[in-house]
Amino acid sequence: MATATRLGRDLLFSSSSSTSKALRASTIKIRFADIIVKSKLKSADGKARIEKEKLLRKQLEEKARIEAAETRKALRLKQRRALEKMEREAKAEHHLVTEDEFVHLCGGPRLVGSRWLVQDLGLVLRTDDDDDVSDDESLENPEACRDIEEGEIV
Repeated sequence: MATATRLGRDLLFSSSSSTSKALRASTIKIRFADIIVKSKLKSADGKARIEKEKLLRKQLEEKARIEAAETRKALRLKQRRALEKMEREAKAEHHLVTEDEFVHLCGGPRLVGSRWLVQDLGLVLRTDDDDDVSDDESLENPEACRDIEEGEIV
């Protein structure tokens, strides 16, 4: 392979060829300056357009992410409400099972049309109207002591 020094051309001293190349390059630049400027503007516009598209895509992705989070939140809320409803129904069923066991243990049939089995059996809770009466007054007044006890069948 032939090199520049072998052919007798020294790269350090070849100033005439480099100046002619520089002159040619500057002539071409001047000649096509308007095309170069237009292409740079187009590339700048292209870069701006690309940046704008990236920003728009990023905004759309963020919007989609927010909407998905809201959808998941609404779904969780709906599932939570359904679970709470099932728990309430399970509690109601548990009370019915307990009532059935109570009737079975008492040995009697379930009272048809009865809303409150406990009341039908005569078990009621009475409200104390004399809560403001102190214990000292109840000892002085024997009528106040004659109170129906809790669980007493009336």
